[in-house]
Amino acid sequence: MPGVDSHAPGGLLKFLRKTTPRTEQHVCNGSSSQPINVGDDCNVGDCVRTEKRLPWTKEEDLRLVSAWLNNSNDPIQSNYKKNDQYWNGVAAVYNNTTPKNRARQVKQVKDRFGRIKKRVAWFCASWKEANALWASGESEVNLMDRTVKSYEEDHKKDGPFMFKHCWDVLSKEPKWDAYLERLEGLEPDKRKFNVEEGVGHHFSLDDARDERPIGGKQAKEQQKRKRKDQAIIDLEEEFHKLVDAQNTANEGHKEMLETQRRVSSENVEARKLKYLAEKEHKESTILETYKSLMMQDTTGMPEDVRSERMLALRCFREKLFGKTD
Repeated sequence: MPGVDSHAPGGLLKFLRKTTPRTEQHVCNGSSSQPINVGDDCNVGDCVRTEKRLPWTKEEDLRLVSAWLNNSNDPIQSNYKKNDQYWNGVAAVYNNTTPKNRARQVKQVKDRFGRIKKRVAWFCASWKEANALWASGESEVNLMDRTVKSYEEDHKKDGPFMFKHCWDVLSKEPKWDAYLERLEGLEPDKRKFNVEEGVGHHFSLDDARDERPIGGKQAKEQQKRKRKDQAIIDLEEEFHKLVDAQNTANEGHKEMLETQRRVSSENVEARKLKYLAEKEHKESTILETYKSLMMQDTTGMPEDVRSERMLALRCFREKLFGKTD
C-alpha cells in the first residue's frame, strides 16, 4: 500500500485498527454458537459488533420465547404485521431486555427461535405419543422419561433434547397450541422442516404465516363467530332445558291423571258395593214383610182391609219374583 510501511510494528491488521474507526469489540464468553452482529438492525443504542460467537443461555432462550409470545398474543389490539416487521418486533422486545453486549440481529433471533420451535414441536409430538400410552399408576416422571426416550429414538442425529426449559413455557400457551394445530392441519409435504447448515438452523412451513399471528380483522371475525356459536349453543341448551321441564311436567300430569282414575275407580266400586248392599237389604225387608202378610189370619178381617192386604201381597210378589201371568 503506497505511503504505508508494510512492515509496521504489529503488522497490517494492527495498523488498520489504529487508522480505522473502531466498530468491533471482541467478547469471549464460553463456547461458540452464533456470531453477534447487530449493525443497523440493533435497537439497543450503543451495541457493539463482535466477530466472536455468543452462545445462547437458557435465560436468553426464555426471553426470546417471551418476546415471541408477547409480540402478538393479542391480535385484536395489534395491527397485522408482515413477516419482516413481525420479527423486527420480536428482536426489539428481546434486545430491550438483554444487555447491550449480548444483543442479537433480527436474523439471529429468527434463526434461534426456528431451532427452538422445531425441536419443541418434535418433543410435543413425542409427549403426545407417550401420553397416549400412559398406564394407570404411572407418575409424571415416568411419562417424561418415556417422552425423552421416544424423542431420542426418533431424532438420534439431532442429539438430546436441549430445550425443555422452552417446552415448559410454550406447552402452557394457547398461541403455541394454535401453532401445533395449524401444523397438524397442513399436508405432509408442507409440514416438513427445512434445515440449512451454516449460521443457524431454520424451521419453516413453506408459508410465512407460520411466523406471525393472525391479523386483527381475522381475529375479530373469529371472535364474532365464537360469540355467535356460543349464542346458538346457549339457545340450544335453553331449548333442551325447556323440553326437559315440559317432559317432567307431562310426566307429573300423567301421574296425577292416573291417580285420579284410580281414586275414581275405587269410588265407583265403593258406591256399587253400597248400592248392592242397600238393594239386598231392601229385598230382604220386602221378603220379610211379604212373609208376614202371608201368615196373617184373615178371619174376621174387614173386607176393605183384606183387599188392601191382597194388593200389597201382589206388589211385593212382583218386586220379589217379577210379574207372573
